[in-house]
Amino acid sequence: MNGAKRLIVNADGFGFGPGATQGIMDAIGEGYFISSVSVNANFPEVERVRDLVAQFPHISVGVHLNPMAGRPCLPREEVRSLVGEDGCLQNHKFPGLLRKGAISESELEAELDAQIAKVKELAGARLTHIDSQGNQHLAYFDLFLKLARKWDIRRMRNNE
Repeated sequence: MNGAKRLIVNADGFGFGPGATQGIMDAIGEGYFISSVSVNANFPEVERVRDLVAQFPHISVGVHLNPMAGRPCLPREEVRSLVGEDGCLQNHKFPGLLRKGAISESELEAELDAQIAKVKELAGARLTHIDSQGNQHLAYFDLFLKLARKWDIRRMRNNE
């Protein structure tokens, strides 16, 4: 790059629910300054990524790695340390469980890998970056980088 700066405006939470997803689609369609989206792979609206990439070829797509909210991409039996009795990820309990060593690193890796695989399946070559819920990736940064290398993802988004 020639030293020029580029502003990237990222819409976070694509796939989180029908309202958030449609709001992002509408904002892009109306010409607001969105150039990138981060996708929650473990929610049903993720399927709309296909529509997004078809309608808006200029938008880059990232995976919003989410070990905290909703249902996991993998079956509950494969990620027992990540889910509560209801089969959902454990929200605000996740950071403490991770610090205590109560989260299986192999299960965490498998779930995050499945989330990336899901978005890659839907977005194809448009997958450009990864980020995480509340910058939680800083607590599992080595795993975050390992997955980025595995999927040849060379950019990360930071909330700071």
